[in-house]
Amino acid sequence: MRIKRAVVAAAAVLALGSVTGCGGDGDDTKAAAQPTTSPSTERLESMTGTVILDRAHGEFLKAASVKLTGTVADKGRTTATFTVSVKASGGCTGFVELGGDGRAELLRASGQTLVKPSSKALAEYFGLATAEFRADRWIRLAKSESVASVTSGMCDLKAVPVFGDGDWSKMVNSDGTKTVNGRKVVSVFTSTPEEGAYFGYVATDGAARPARIESFQSEGHDIGLTVDFSDYDAPVNVTLPPADQITDPAAAQ
Repeated sequence: MRIKRAVVAAAAVLALGSVTGCGGDGDDTKAAAQPTTSPSTERLESMTGTVILDRAHGEFLKAASVKLTGTVADKGRTTATFTVSVKASGGCTGFVELGGDGRAELLRASGQTLVKPSSKALAEYFGLATAEFRADRWIRLAKSESVASVTSGMCDLKAVPVFGDGDWSKMVNSDGTKTVNGRKVVSVFTSTPEEGAYFGYVATDGAARPARIESFQSEGHDIGLTVDFSDYDAPVNVTLPPADQITDPAAAQ
């Protein structure tokens, strides 16, 4: 069915799952390798990379909510930008700009995943013949849809590379200090064969909260990702829209 193919095609539009949905598998070996936090009197920038990551991971997952603002690039060319406010409980709201081809709003609430493409995005990625879709309506995605999985991944703080995944099998090194968005941060370099490599930046003033991640592009890992973290613990409204503003493709089959 054309509607089914159109929704699946949105997975290519929101092609973030390969970089934002790659959490660790949480087996017992990795859990046992989790480091022990150093004494709180020690300055963050003087700690080892593993301990910095341990502290930042704990602070990140203690947050009630976090705002993620990021850019996705394929071989150096920006393909999408996104801003998503995520609740620790799993709900989220935000949007993805589709590299000049329109935008799609995202919403996850009450266990449902919705997207609302702009008219340009509908024409580019869903097809003009899909009259059932309108730019002023939300599309409810079945859990089996690829794009639903991608969107859910964006709404899961534990799926965020470096600081959310808790994968302690990765190689971690401290990489000195720099400034990110006007704040002094200490950086760590992490790498696993499966996920590729990332720089993670952690604020040195106050709690060790993550400020940014940047992927390190290498052979076999051409998708670039940069994400800034802000608005920790800010209120996030993830209320579902009225039923008459939602299109359900599954009901049309």
